[in-house]
Amino acid sequence: MEDQLRTPATPAALDTQSQFYLQEHRLLREEIYKIVADIRLIQRGALLGLGGYFGWMSSSIRPTDPGSLLLATWLPFLFALLLRALSKRRIRAIFVAADYLTLLEAKLTTDNGGWETYLKAYRENPSESLESTQMDELFWNIACVATGLLAMISTGVFLFERLNEAGLF
Repeated sequence: MEDQLRTPATPAALDTQSQFYLQEHRLLREEIYKIVADIRLIQRGALLGLGGYFGWMSSSIRPTDPGSLLLATWLPFLFALLLRALSKRRIRAIFVAADYLTLLEAKLTTDNGGWETYLKAYRENPSESLESTQMDELFWNIACVATGLLAMISTGVFLFERLNEAGLF
């Protein structure tokens, strides 16, 4: 049986349990690819959406009431936080699937190896370069800090103008 799992074999040559493991492995790999594509789509959408929103907002609207200003400036920050949370959840789903794939690889190979097993060892090595998850974290931290700062600055400018109009400055 071990020789069958170690060498390429037709599905008919494998027992039912091994066929099940192979099918699960294939489906989980496909799911990981889809999740990675989702994360990149979320990031591109956030970058384009937030950039476009701030470009439009800076050129076309000048809210005069505090409610509109707060909504116009803080909404992108909240949007960035929401997308960051969604992205982190999707990344977590990748790690859960990868951990299970590592278990499947251990059952399907006699040398306890495979791509996910290699990646797990690679991820756990602190001397390696920045991982994609660290780059994702950096992307969302920059997006949240940038939108938060823009919101705070816009709110401060608005409040300063109102206080100046009231003769308090």
